[in-house]
Amino acid sequence: MRKINEQKIKMLLALTYADNASTYHKNQSDKDREQDFKQITKAIEILREKTELVLKKEADDKKVSDVIKEAFRDHGDLTTYLKGKGLVGKAIGDASSVVRDHVRANLEKDFNILCEEVKKMV
Repeated sequence: MRKINEQKIKMLLALTYADNASTYHKNQSDKDREQDFKQITKAIEILREKTELVLKKEADDKKVSDVIKEAFRDHGDLTTYLKGKGLVGKAIGDASSVVRDHVRANLEKDFNILCEEVKKMV
């Protein structure tokens, strides 16, 4: 997803630069061309900022998933492990939420250390 969005942003910037260069031949004044160019690049930068937030969340979600998957790979997955502990239904959902929240809050820690913490939590 990140690669696709970065490619779109780069393509928009490239098109903007190309359009800016080509408008010189359309009898448009330099001042008008510069204003149009600034508006387009400003819009693209705003798009990039908004996209980066979504991409960061996606990357963080993937890291959370990877940590949980690795921590419980010997048991299949977290849900299977919790079922083996006798939890059912809402209790499994609540326990999973607590684990996910803990991992999300501690993503800056080393991957292996975080996996060990998660194993000890449950």
